[in-house]
Formats: sequence, structure tokens, C-alpha cells
Amino acid sequence: RNFETKETTFKIELYESSGEGTVIIQPKNTKPETIVFQDSVEFSRIYYGSLLFFTNSGKETLKLTTDCPYEPYV
Repeated sequence: RNFETKETTFKIELYESSGEGTVIIQPKNTKPETIVFQDSVEFSRIYYGSLLFFTNSGKETLKLTTDCPYEPYV
């Protein structure tokens, strides 16, 4: 599943059988950053001054929370 803004695409791939996956933060004008996660992992990044907080609860849906003044769309 991807979330997009005018500036960035967030590519999220969750491997259902293992609870592992990747998040690729791909800005339009710079190199992408890939984050690999496993079961029950939380991680965050400061991105253009906004906090992005990712939560992976076992084999369930990966959640992306942000303090940005907009909502990403699917």
C-alpha cells in the first residue's frame, strides 16, 4: 500500500505470513530511504520537520501516524 503527498511517496510492503516488511520513504527530489521492520517494532523519522511514527503490531496492519497538518491518502 502506498501513501502519497505532493512531495513524497511512502511505499509500504508487509509480508503477511511473517509480520516483517519494508517502508520506503521516497521524496520526489532526493534519494529514497528504506526501513526494514519485524514483529512488534515501532520506529520514527523526522521528515521535513514533521514526525512520522510507524507501528507494526505483529502480523497486523502497519500504522503510520504523523503530526503533519494534512492526511495522507491511499
